[in-house]
Amino acid sequence: MLFLKSESYMHKQLKMLPTIAPRKLLAAILLMATLLRVLSIYVLHSYIGPDSWEFGTIAHNMLAGHGFSMYYDIPSAHMPPLYCYLLWGLWKYFGESPTTYLALELFQALLGVLLVLVVYRLSLLLASRRVALIAATMVAVWPSFVYLCDQVHSISIYILLGVAAVYFTVHYVQVSHSWRDAICIGLCMGGLLLCRAEAVVLLCAYAFILIVRCGRGSTSKALVTCLIALACLAPWTIRNCRVLGYPILVSSAGGFNLWVGHNPHASGNSDYSLDDLNPSQRARWEGQSRGREYEINDDRLFTSFAINYMRSQPKAEIILSARKFFFFVFFDPTHDKSRRVLYYGPSLLLTFLAFYGMWLKRSELLVSYLPVTFTIVFAVLLAVAVFALPRYRIAIDPFLTLFAAQAIARGVEKVGGLRQPGLLPV
Repeated sequence: MLFLKSESYMHKQLKMLPTIAPRKLLAAILLMATLLRVLSIYVLHSYIGPDSWEFGTIAHNMLAGHGFSMYYDIPSAHMPPLYCYLLWGLWKYFGESPTTYLALELFQALLGVLLVLVVYRLSLLLASRRVALIAATMVAVWPSFVYLCDQVHSISIYILLGVAAVYFTVHYVQVSHSWRDAICIGLCMGGLLLCRAEAVVLLCAYAFILIVRCGRGSTSKALVTCLIALACLAPWTIRNCRVLGYPILVSSAGGFNLWVGHNPHASGNSDYSLDDLNPSQRARWEGQSRGREYEINDDRLFTSFAINYMRSQPKAEIILSARKFFFFVFFDPTHDKSRRVLYYGPSLLLTFLAFYGMWLKRSELLVSYLPVTFTIVFAVLLAVAVFALPRYRIAIDPFLTLFAAQAIARGVEKVGGLRQPGLLPV
């Protein structure tokens, strides 16, 4: 009886608590996200001599007067252009120094904070305010999201553009049917295409969803969406046609990436060695002329190597595909970053929470959640088709967070904590 009385007393006290304004909660979450990202930059000092990957190689060659190239004497379309040009512009006008890298990482931290806001808005469309606040909090504090700003890499840009494109797609379908959303989808996808070659598939999928979910009246808007995105990409494609002699839409690295994921020594991740080529393959590779069509011929050559291996080793391919699926969905114990507890611990937790959240929303996966569902499935299939990397998985983690937040909200309701009035808005 004493317990029941105390429980009733606590319930009355909770009713008396003022409801916390959602805007204040969101502002606090965004502030927390900002502080964590700035703190990570300060603690890790990643702006002192960071690795700029292939983006930096190309930017250095551009500064040296060799044009957009991986090697001095060969024009390239190996990497999507946006981040390469960003580094080139920063280094040209501000110099390559820790101060420049610090400014870049602070800019990427800002993009990370904007990602929190977009995830909140997307969750608000698909679920409740409570779920949206949980999802925003997860993106604000999850180690993999915080760490993104410390990398001199385009992922901070394309992860935001990808989630924003899905947000505008869902908003168009469920709320507006407006030209504004259609144009915003096109602009987001145009930027995404300048960072990720496979975004062409996503562009077509989102345009198709607009038509299927909203009827033929949305056909013109879907077409304009595609035209805007392709218009953003057009200067780069035209450049490739003029410089390389072939209309490469985004990148010429597809064949090589396919071979990395499909050869006798493929591990399931991005590890490779050109020494893995057999004598016949190596002779064909080394015998290519190093003219302007070198990358195009190289792409075709490695594509043929990969396809021949897939045809000749079907059993090995099944095992390799299962390995890639495990690496992508759960974690890769062979990858240096994946072995860190701050990565694989939160990643596994997010995966299992998302699985439960998907089960809870299973009736909506192909309806209101269709753009989200397609994006996740496409990312998994792409990893299985090529190879798995932690940053490929992180690109869909914001979408997994939507489902994980559903799972957490359901768990809290069962426990009875936030269900009481006055703690969080519904």
